[in-house]
Amino acid sequence: MEKSYVLFIILNDAKRFRQVKVKFKELGYSRYTVMDTYGTTDVLTSMEFSNMLSGTMSGQSNKSYNKTIFMVLESEEDVETVMDAVEEVQNIDIMKPGKGIMFTIPIMRSEGVRFNEE
Repeated sequence: MEKSYVLFIILNDAKRFRQVKVKFKELGYSRYTVMDTYGTTDVLTSMEFSNMLSGTMSGQSNKSYNKTIFMVLESEEDVETVMDAVEEVQNIDIMKPGKGIMFTIPIMRSEGVRFNEE
């Protein structure tokens, strides 16, 4: 088996996730996982010091969450296709950070991974 990749996409604007999902469907990518997440910078700036020490997250009730997507892709070409599509849909400009991040990690061995059917 060739080396595969897991692509992580963190979208700061969770409202635009629907557009990304539509684009994935258009391209034939239907297997991915989505989680609501938030960065520690946001947590630390909005929490009181006493909450940090007690381990509570009560100050986060009105925080808007990010969407974190991860998907396993079969090839570097698939990675490029998906990343280019997300950049297009999210209107990502490398000179204007703040919309999120994307990165891949190679998978040397995996169990239970199914790729999109052609």
